[in-house]
Amino acid sequence: MKVLVIHNEYGQKGGGEHQVFMAETELLRRHGHEVLTYAQSNLDVLERGRLATIKMLFQSRFNRTVYHELRRLCEIEKPDVVHVHNFWFSISPSVYAACLDSGVPVVQSLHNFRTICVNALLLRDGKPCEDCVGRTALKGVLKRCYHGSRIHGWFVYRMQRGFRKLINVPAYYLALTEHSRDIFVRSGFPSDRVWVKNNFVADHFAGITNLPSKPRALFIGSLMTHKGIRTLLDAWGRIPDIELVVVGDGELKDGLMELCRSKDLTHIEFRGYLNPAEVMKEIRQCSFLVVPSEWYETFGLIVVEAFSAGKPVVAANIGALGRLVEDGVNGLLFNPGDATDLIRCVGLMRDEVLAKSMGECARKCYQQRYSENVGYRNLIEVYEKATLQGGS
Repeated sequence: MKVLVIHNEYGQKGGGEHQVFMAETELLRRHGHEVLTYAQSNLDVLERGRLATIKMLFQSRFNRTVYHELRRLCEIEKPDVVHVHNFWFSISPSVYAACLDSGVPVVQSLHNFRTICVNALLLRDGKPCEDCVGRTALKGVLKRCYHGSRIHGWFVYRMQRGFRKLINVPAYYLALTEHSRDIFVRSGFPSDRVWVKNNFVADHFAGITNLPSKPRALFIGSLMTHKGIRTLLDAWGRIPDIELVVVGDGELKDGLMELCRSKDLTHIEFRGYLNPAEVMKEIRQCSFLVVPSEWYETFGLIVVEAFSAGKPVVAANIGALGRLVEDGVNGLLFNPGDATDLIRCVGLMRDEVLAKSMGECARKCYQQRYSENVGYRNLIEVYEKATLQGGS
């Protein structure tokens, strides 16, 4: 099968969307498929200056240059299917029109909520927000939800209007969990075309890793309020006997480190940004992963990474996390933003028998739902169904 994979990078190649784009592309090639890629980076546009950026933002509703490039590419290469990961803001929804006019079926991954929310997060004032679900995102523009700017929000709103005119072009949309599927369907996406296809991760550990002799918790993520880092540290200030390793960077890092120093919380260690190999090492050495997010994560690759190592996950019961983690089975769930409830869950993790049992279940869960083999089967199934339909 010949597959054209399209992705608009934000500029941060370490992000989850870019990781999935790379992983799926490599997986298809390993299985003998011919994979073509068409990628653009917003960072390249930003580096060309303000005028170039403004011009591209005006084209984010429909980029005619991209349309003609993709139309030619489809007509020359004749791919069996086009898989779009992201089109904001350099590529634009023009990708759909190019495929439609070339008669090539499209599959669209729904990595974020950009097509229904101007900031793509369904988040306002640090809390989940569904004000624009099922209606236009004009309120998000007026509330300055994107970069604190009505102008920036208006550009996203224009893109959304352009997207809505082409919403029926993709043969299938791929939501990452049932939670996000429900939100997209409530927002007007055709329910018979929105499938759930979980992300997968490579089996870096090839089995269950040993638990450390002393309990050791691990947080991996951006140090931002909506990631629940303040709730995490609030709880850990009352858990002096369990080490917490914090991996990641962000706007709150310096202030949080100073807070821990002032309270003499020496059992909390900030490691900063780590490369993928170092992250895998930290997962191997931990007892359990903590994911205290206070917003709608669309998936949670790091949760699946922990599962693959046989590590249970203590997570906030919100968004995709409440679907990935089964309470008492492969981890524990607590009320988002509730440090006391988080402390309760951590207390249960002191039970070595329970922790080991949940770790074993986490590994089985990975093998059954999130392994590369499962991911490949799911991907090919949707491609084959899309090709049977042909270009809409």
